[in-house]
Amino acid sequence: MNAAGRQARDSELIQYATEIKVRAERRCGELLSVMEKRDGGDAMKARSNPSTEVPPTLAEIGLTRDQSSRYQQLAAMPGRQLRDCRVRLAGIAPQRNENVRKGL
Repeated sequence: MNAAGRQARDSELIQYATEIKVRAERRCGELLSVMEKRDGGDAMKARSNPSTEVPPTLAEIGLTRDQSSRYQQLAAMPGRQLRDCRVRLAGIAPQRNENVRKGL
């Protein structure tokens, strides 16, 4: 019984951690969507005015283009649709744990 309790808590922890991750990714997407985009710049303007502030690249922030795209898609997703996804994912996690225990 104690082992079953630990396994049940593990799926709850996985679900909780996944929700935190999705919230963080969504917030990152919100920040990316309002951030000034880097457009390659005008070389002549940059040479004549060295104090021109250039927004950071995705690589400088530590993100890939795929991550940036996915996070911005999460941010654009309506709250209700995101909640529906969470409910579906919550049902999947316990099933995966059962399959692992059964050796599937």
